[in-house]
Amino acid sequence: MKIHFPKTFDCLNCIIRWQAICHGLSVNYNQLFHAYFTFLISLLFLNPSRAQFPLPLKDINTIADPTSLLATATLGSDPRFLTNHTGTLFFTAKQNGTTTSLWKSNGKSGGTVKITDLGGTAYGLTSVGNLLYFVADQPHFGFELWKSDGTTAGTLRVKDIYTGSAGSMPSGLTNGNGTLYFVATDATRGSELWKSNGTDAGTVLVKDIITGTEGSNPQNLTNINGTLYFVANDGVNGYELWKS
Repeated sequence: MKIHFPKTFDCLNCIIRWQAICHGLSVNYNQLFHAYFTFLISLLFLNPSRAQFPLPLKDINTIADPTSLLATATLGSDPRFLTNHTGTLFFTAKQNGTTTSLWKSNGKSGGTVKITDLGGTAYGLTSVGNLLYFVADQPHFGFELWKSDGTTAGTLRVKDIYTGSAGSMPSGLTNGNGTLYFVATDATRGSELWKSNGTDAGTVLVKDIITGTEGSNPQNLTNINGTLYFVANDGVNGYELWKS
């Protein structure tokens, strides 16, 4: 059976073979293995910054796990929607196991911090310019569009598109060259294409493709070189390709 060694092993093998040739000696594989493992130990302990091994970053939810036999075991925080926003990782997590919160991390335990509690469910984290957009669910408002600048005070609802507890259910959040495009539902036009610049007044319907509450149900929003492509049903031709 052929054994495949890592590339570092191959390099050390070559070195030892070369030394053996120069000195007219046969290859001592005990020496080879000893050199290889000595190299690994020095890599891990003498220069740990070069070791590329997965490591836990932060134990966000420190509540003890009542089902575990280990005394130190804790419940998970269920991190989701990991998103790169201006070089910082943003994500959602549950610090107490139930409340969804918005978090950010610079890759260090001390730099992994909670921005704010969101209460209900959140999804769709999308980086557009200096703002992170997402969808969050709150009592009396339902699912609506939110934004964050990475601070507690700067994390807030952008617009209450569909008044009431159901919410507008934004989906398909897409960066269209610095403008956020998404699909939302309101009481009079159904599911249609919207856009936002991060302000209430600047969050507007792009086009009411089907007049009335039925909605064209736009899907698969895709930005290519500044043009937004999507699929929609105009009520006449069925689902076809559109652009904006």
